Amino acid sequence: MHMVNFDGFKLWMFILAPIIVIPQLIMGLLLSYLRMNNGFIYAVCLHIFINLISLLPIFLI
Repeated sequence: MHMVNFDGFKLWMFILAPIIVIPQLIMGLLLSYLRMNNGFIYAVCLHIFINLISLLPIFLI
């Protein structure tokens, strides 16, 4: 959805949007590069590994 579709849209949301999107863009470019050069399974494994890192604190508690 577009940002302006939400009720209560504020200017600061528009300013912070690139900060929120940049990590997703970088990850997409990295996984796409890996997929095109090494194969689908490598990109999937890296995606699983990165998600596992973010979930590790939940598993350790």
